[in-house]
Amino acid sequence: KPHYQLVSLHGSWKRPGEVRPRSAPLAYILMQGKAEEDYISVFRELKSLVEDGGGSMKLKRVLVDFELAIWNAVHVVWGETVKIRGCWFHFNQCIHRFVVHCGLGNIFRKHNLITKMIKRLMVLPLMDPMNIPPLFSLLKQRYHATINGDNTAVKDLFDYFESQWISGRFSPDTWSCFECVIRTNNHVESWNGHVLRKAERKGKNIYLLSELLAKDAIVAMNDLDNYSNRYYIKKTQATRDALILAAYARYKEHKKPWDALESLRHATAKHCNWGNAQINESDNDETTESDSD
Repeated sequence: KPHYQLVSLHGSWKRPGEVRPRSAPLAYILMQGKAEEDYISVFRELKSLVEDGGGSMKLKRVLVDFELAIWNAVHVVWGETVKIRGCWFHFNQCIHRFVVHCGLGNIFRKHNLITKMIKRLMVLPLMDPMNIPPLFSLLKQRYHATINGDNTAVKDLFDYFESQWISGRFSPDTWSCFECVIRTNNHVESWNGHVLRKAERKGKNIYLLSELLAKDAIVAMNDLDNYSNRYYIKKTQATRDALILAAYARYKEHKKPWDALESLRHATAKHCNWGNAQINESDNDETTESDSD
């Protein structure tokens, strides 16, 4: 059976006094499937290899996308005490895909009210998970007329969000990245792209790919030995992080969740990668809201 996918496990660490953890790939796994039992088998084998070498593999926190098979497999192998959190970037991709699916894909680019509504949903993960359900209810109240208007797509979006992200399998505590330094696994996606580009130049050959991964492993080990990091922080990311931290500071001082949500929406407006979505707000739009923005 041909190999279906390449899975990489990355670890993070930081020096004393550092704010942002560093990361490096720790394991590469070629898999022939992506069912839950496939991940369980792979994770158990990986854990055994580490233990046979005299080490231990005790996970505390895991940051992944929203592939349920991985979530279940992690808990089967390492127990329910492991804290799994969904990636903010992949969360936004899920929202954007449904926005397109329900027919809002073209509307939100032209309708500033809809644009702000979608972005408020997309920044909810930056909030304290305890505040997310009441904030979502408040959003439904504020957009009541739009939800119950002629266009049923907005109602479909809110129904989807509630069933999938509020009361469904992925409750707010599984995707809230409130006060987290690492909110996405984009560094993993960056590494995947780096390997993919090199692999494509060499051709789709399992032996050449194995050689490529072996060389990359040497670089990764040197990174660990030297406490270096191949992934640098872009200026836009640093700016966004500073604005988010400032919004958190105001929230802690004033304890106003809605104001915090608005601050975070503005903080990420020009310094955030929304996945495939191009979500830009207009400063001058005929469609306005009654609240001050």
